[in-house]
Amino acid sequence: MSFFRIIAGKLKNRRINIRGIEGVRPISEKRREALFNILGSLRCRVFADLCAGCGVVGLEAVSRDAEFVYFIEKNKKNCEIIKKSLELLGISNSVVINADVRKCFEYFEKDRLPTIIYFSPPYKDIALYYNFFNLIDENYLPRNTIVMIDRPYKLNLNLALKTLVFDETRKYSISAIDFYYKKNV
Repeated sequence: MSFFRIIAGKLKNRRINIRGIEGVRPISEKRREALFNILGSLRCRVFADLCAGCGVVGLEAVSRDAEFVYFIEKNKKNCEIIKKSLELLGISNSVVINADVRKCFEYFEKDRLPTIIYFSPPYKDIALYYNFFNLIDENYLPRNTIVMIDRPYKLNLNLALKTLVFDETRKYSISAIDFYYKKNV
């Protein structure tokens, strides 16, 4: 696939060229639509697309009126493609950060912390899931921040979390998205 389509919002039906993107599995339109229907309004929300890949989830968040979007992606070439997409769409309320997701809190502005986080690492990197949960547990986020984890359906994480509360899992074929919310202790 070399294009994806934004499915709703002010950029609805805009096609984005992702030719050259490396090592990603873009979320399907059906899953993306279901995800954003669950979230509802993004107005006044700061969104973080972690392990952004081609940026499709973050671009959908921008289209649906997120106040600001962080795109954090380790692959430099993929970051350049996300930046080009943002430029072509005339989007300025976002930042693309070429970094390992384990360093994301170093880049979040104190007065602009994410209130919605979408985390979709490479399915093969199981350790990264555990690293991410530890990172969330150890760092401050606003109360009731929504954290969504895209994972293989058969991966059972069995986590003992201090500051995240599990809400629900939505299954999509061989993958699932877990929804958590942040409590402050």
